Amino acid sequence: SYKNWAVAFGARALKPLAVGASMKFIESTADPDSNGMGFDAGFIFYLSDKLSLGLMLKDISGTKIYSGGALMETRKQRFYTGLSFIPSDNTRYYIDFPDSIRGFEDISFGAESAVSKGSFFRVGYDRKWVLGLGFILLQRFHVDYTYNSSAGKNIYSATIKF
Repeated sequence: SYKNWAVAFGARALKPLAVGASMKFIESTADPDSNGMGFDAGFIFYLSDKLSLGLMLKDISGTKIYSGGALMETRKQRFYTGLSFIPSDNTRYYIDFPDSIRGFEDISFGAESAVSKGSFFRVGYDRKWVLGLGFILLQRFHVDYTYNSSAGKNIYSATIKF
């Protein structure tokens, strides 16, 4: 099992286009000497006020994980496509497709709904059920929690928007 730490930047490049990139540091929870670094990039095309198309390239250079200086794993480059639909200010639906779909289990989908101003509840499917909560604090500081039942993982994130 691995812990991922990332620094990411995203910006609206043009009215219908946003771009983003991240650099991630990966460390093993089982072997403290096992770690690696990788890069991801993505684009969002705003097709309308309610519909957007996302494209993401993960592990751009084939993320390599080393242990004690020896190569342990190379994560291959992966491409994802996603659609997001926002029927109202309080609700969002999404669906994501990887570059190679072997079956239904490779497709992720979900929904997000505002519980109150600044707080959100999420439910989705990513090989198993995923539940999450999100909070907007001080307008630019976001805190998220997700539980992914397929991996038995708790995922925390904090975001500062500039």
